[in-house]
Amino acid sequence: MVENVDKPSAFKLLVAELFSLLGFHKVVVDYVYAGELWHDYDIDLMYGEKGDVSVAEVKYYRIDSPPRSDLVIAALQSVRHLKNATHAQKCALVMSCQLNSNMAPLVAGYHDVDVWDLGRIFSSAQPYPDLFRKLAVALEIDVDRAAQYAGTPIQPVNEDEQPLKKGRLIADILTNLPTGHAHYTDFEEACITALKYLFDQDLTGWHEQHRSHDGHHRRDLVCRTLPNAELWKLILSDLKSRYVVFEFKNYSSEVKEAEVNQAEKYLYPVALRCVAFIISPNGLSQSALSATYGAMRENGKMIISITSQELVQMLVGKDEGTDPNVEMFRLVDALLMGLGR
Repeated sequence: MVENVDKPSAFKLLVAELFSLLGFHKVVVDYVYAGELWHDYDIDLMYGEKGDVSVAEVKYYRIDSPPRSDLVIAALQSVRHLKNATHAQKCALVMSCQLNSNMAPLVAGYHDVDVWDLGRIFSSAQPYPDLFRKLAVALEIDVDRAAQYAGTPIQPVNEDEQPLKKGRLIADILTNLPTGHAHYTDFEEACITALKYLFDQDLTGWHEQHRSHDGHHRRDLVCRTLPNAELWKLILSDLKSRYVVFEFKNYSSEVKEAEVNQAEKYLYPVALRCVAFIISPNGLSQSALSATYGAMRENGKMIISITSQELVQMLVGKDEGTDPNVEMFRLVDALLMGLGR
């Protein structure tokens, strides 16, 4: 083990050594990337040639205390955000734990993240006995147990543990996500994952970050409606909206009237796009809510607010067999009923 270094740092240095032995080019530890808006990004490992650089986050866990599945998903989202923020070509997540059969399908959804779990680490280190031993010591296990991990790529779920359902996993990420600009990409990704889980039978297309023809406006997400549930039938037939827009605002305060007015500009009845949903942690201000009534009353454009907590309730409810369209219809109904006030 590396002398005078804490265990997480020692593990990181050994992973860097492993990557170098495996032929990864120019492996750098603890690189600081100067990002935009004076925001620096701490990169655990960076490697590769110019134009083909990869970044990696290294997570140290005690082997007998592996992280919850929602924390693994949060780590995957974090390293993906790091890749985008630093303009890297690829990214990796290295964990001193073993993926079990419950986590494996969730990790598979992040196909752009190269995941290294304990089995892959020890399997790759087997040709290098000295490094293999140092890794075992750093992780406080004997060499025989390390060899067992090398030959066991995925561990089964402990039958005594109740695996979290997908809705709860996404809900936990949304609940624990900090507000503010620094985490807007994570918020968008969590919301899109939630919407795909909730409305996989009701929406299709899923065009993320779609730019309008003139290049001036960007909608976070545009979907095409399917007439399978009452809500989407109403939107399609009565409001003549074949497409719906989703805006994600990870604001620390309420969404203001200006954002509602901007969302209204994205809606064009002639393009069969008359409905927008604004998802935010704290909902709309009173003036913003009044602006949604005005947009509907004067121009037939429907703008609905969904809070993070309402999205969380729909996610947990779907796990338990509740139709999320019921809650969505309630939100639409509340806007329409409020027009007479």
